[in-house]
Amino acid sequence: MHAAAEALHRVRRIWVVGTGTSQHAANLGAAMLQDAGRSAHAVSSMQFVKNAPIVGPQDGVVVITHTGETAYALAARALAFSAGLQTVTICREGAPFNDAIQTVEKETSETYTVSYTTALLALGMLASAMGADTITADKLALVPGSVRNALESNGTESVPLPGRILSIVGAGHTSVTAREGALKVREGGSGLGRRLRRGVLPPRDGGATDRRRTTSWR
Repeated sequence: MHAAAEALHRVRRIWVVGTGTSQHAANLGAAMLQDAGRSAHAVSSMQFVKNAPIVGPQDGVVVITHTGETAYALAARALAFSAGLQTVTICREGAPFNDAIQTVEKETSETYTVSYTTALLALGMLASAMGADTITADKLALVPGSVRNALESNGTESVPLPGRILSIVGAGHTSVTAREGALKVREGGSGLGRRLRRGVLPPRDGGATDRRRTTSWR
């Protein structure tokens, strides 16, 4: 972690790259690095490879790939290395990368919930090491206990299963959590999850579009 923070301290701009759930982690990771006063931007691995932003020689790249096998994430990592950029990789234990920040062993669940949580924790630790005032060691130390309490607490059992659709709504940084939550619902075997972003609500029961200021869905 210290070596990764030192490497990124030397760059002018940081690109945080991932696919799917890892892209959601990249979105929040970029926000954490911005709290450290750095110019940080999240992009999907595919966009970085196929429609690359204007990357300069003084830029750095953080690649998030839990499995270490995602094609575009590997291509983004290779592209960054070939360009001679400072590159940090956040991945599972045992992934075949030198000097990577390793989180947990490879998950068997397709939802990758544990790896997502630990990738966010690693990004928080990285941002803290780079000077993020709002992300302190004391706050980071509370994360394991908070996760444990959430797992042991009742709550989701009382949420009724909707007959048509489950809408998960968020604004700002929590819109990323809304997208990730909807993805987890779908990956967990239910087609009900749809995430919402600011715009308009879809028609209800075949009626006119609801123009209340909330979100448009996908």
